[in-house]
Amino acid sequence: MLTFSLTEQMPSGKNRIKETFVRGKKIRYPDARFKAWRATASVEIMQQKRTWSQQQKMALPLRNDIYVTISYRALDKRRRDIPGMLDALWHLLEYAEIIEDDAQIKGVTWDYPWRTEGPCMEMELCQA
Repeated sequence: MLTFSLTEQMPSGKNRIKETFVRGKKIRYPDARFKAWRATASVEIMQQKRTWSQQQKMALPLRNDIYVTISYRALDKRRRDIPGMLDALWHLLEYAEIIEDDAQIKGVTWDYPWRTEGPCMEMELCQA
């Protein structure tokens, strides 16, 4: 089991990956806001990764089926798109090389506790 948390408000990942054609080849790239969040969030994950056991670090990226539990706390009063935030998290996990492919994620529990303290998101990944 791997656990980590993110302190900053999560953006939606939906429609954050743009596509264009360069010399006849499709190129995918993130928009600026998503790219900035992803960079900050991946640094947070890498800092927390130092506390993981050597065995956990050597098993990365995870390649088996995964079940995810997320505890989320909104940091502002805006309405949030949960499927979009899940997309953002899956992109982040691939970018940070925690998982190999988001198709590995076979189950998700999204806890929306009415807590008023702590990080924006706490995540637990368990391999099947």
